[in-house]
Amino acid sequence: MAELLPLEVILQSVWMLFIFGTFFYGQRLQLFLTMRRIKKKLAQLERMKKDARAKLTGSIMKVNPDEETVRGGLDQLLDMFAIAPVSLDPKGIVWKLESILDTYEGKMKEGIRKLAPAAAETEVDNLSNLFEASHGLHMMFKIVRHFYLMAKKTHSPMTIVMLQMNLPWIMEQAEAYHASLDAFAEGRSIGDGVGPMVATRLIKEKTVREVAKDTVSAAIDVQGRKVFVVKAKGPGGNVGKPGEAVRRIIKRNKNISLIVTVDAGLKLEGERSGEIVEGSGAAIGGPGVERFKIEEIATEFGIPLHAIVVKMSEKEALSGMTEEIEGALEEATERVISTILGLSELGSRVVVAGIGNTIGVV
Repeated sequence: MAELLPLEVILQSVWMLFIFGTFFYGQRLQLFLTMRRIKKKLAQLERMKKDARAKLTGSIMKVNPDEETVRGGLDQLLDMFAIAPVSLDPKGIVWKLESILDTYEGKMKEGIRKLAPAAAETEVDNLSNLFEASHGLHMMFKIVRHFYLMAKKTHSPMTIVMLQMNLPWIMEQAEAYHASLDAFAEGRSIGDGVGPMVATRLIKEKTVREVAKDTVSAAIDVQGRKVFVVKAKGPGGNVGKPGEAVRRIIKRNKNISLIVTVDAGLKLEGERSGEIVEGSGAAIGGPGVERFKIEEIATEFGIPLHAIVVKMSEKEALSGMTEEIEGALEEATERVISTILGLSELGSRVVVAGIGNTIGVV
């Protein structure tokens, strides 16, 4: 039998050590590398959070130059929270949720007004939008940091894997929030404003009146159909209460034959931004309170619900309006008109609700 050369013996020994090392320490090595990747993402989140806070502070200080007051007030505001209503007995939970959300929004805007007492109402609305983006990034960072430190403290593979699985989704949301900062700070229209923009195109020069909190309406004629067009009040960053507005209009005006909602909708990977699709139901996001109101009143009076959605990514919805989304406005408006003509009779009444954020939209 031929003797092994010394080099071959060394290589064979190294190979055996590598196999045994991988067998006994492979999982630890994998977890170590995963924790390093998570730490990098956490540092990225922290940079986004600090950038958001700096933009919010700078925007408020344009109205109130007292830096110490502004920074101290933001420390308290950024840790605000809302507790969801108990769901053990679901009856009436929507109205409880609405009350809690209204209280939260009122407290947030009151906090902004205290920090910027000279700000106009439109500026307060825009600062509130900027605050919500900053608050979102602030909370994402704290949650990811919590699980990162727990995983580091306990060396729990399950905690690390859970965080690793959810991190891509969290980072995608964080990037969307971060992309919205400039638009909110400058008061520019965003992708989510596509619904109100369609409503504005329908209303044109008609006089609007407030029908619900931060929500306006105008009556127009579309080839013999009386159409009540609803949108949030601009040009400040509002989403209004479109569900409440639709409910009140239907209560006051009998024989409504159709409700059409127009909104931005999240596209799937591979779909084209600005693509317009139609369907049934109420196209309205958020916690569900306003959608519930539309669905309830439509069911009570037997009114069909038609939805028109302009597809976009979450980042496009929250950041300044892109050419693709802006280019879809004309077609979306034409789709609304063709839907009214196709699904309602001459002399009937229709409600059209342009759903979305009216920042930069009159």
